[in-house]
Amino acid sequence: MEKTIYSRNVNCIKCAVVGDGMVGKTSMLYSYSRGVFNHKYTATVLETYTVSLRTGEDTILVKIYDTAGQNDFEKFRVDPYLESDVIILCFSETDMESFSNVIQVWMPEIKQHVNRKIPVILIGTKTDLRGRVKSVIKREDGLQMAKLIGAAAYVECSARNGVGLDILFTTIIECASRTNKRKNSFLNRLLKR
Repeated sequence: MEKTIYSRNVNCIKCAVVGDGMVGKTSMLYSYSRGVFNHKYTATVLETYTVSLRTGEDTILVKIYDTAGQNDFEKFRVDPYLESDVIILCFSETDMESFSNVIQVWMPEIKQHVNRKIPVILIGTKTDLRGRVKSVIKREDGLQMAKLIGAAAYVECSARNGVGLDILFTTIIECASRTNKRKNSFLNRLLKR
């Protein structure tokens, strides 16, 4: 599937997608990459999606590592952490435990396995359920959590109706572009010495 998004000479971006099980990570990726919502739940250990995005004359490949959210599968998340340019950290806006685990489980795990500055994008999933379920995390809560963990951005989305998915992938590219620009600027300063 091709989408048009603005970018700065980034050819391939790798992303690890993490968060509790059943928060909608796979549905979000499936919906965006295939253009349709999958109503069946499929447990994931480690799946890879590649999305091709057109940016003017350039093509950007976004390689996405869809990881399992259960504690037993932490060892399968190590390589995606190490290979990624951006980390996507998801919680369900209908599940307070998944929201709490952003700071209690996921950020400590990310810091344990990633020893470099890497952008983390916090994602609130299942926005289509707002107003239909009892315990919902508000946008303000998500923004506050993003600030607390030092996230590069906060995005809300729904795999079911596709709202926010284009914004998410635009944000991935923008974060990777800023990171690559800083790396290149640093390397250029080193080479001028």
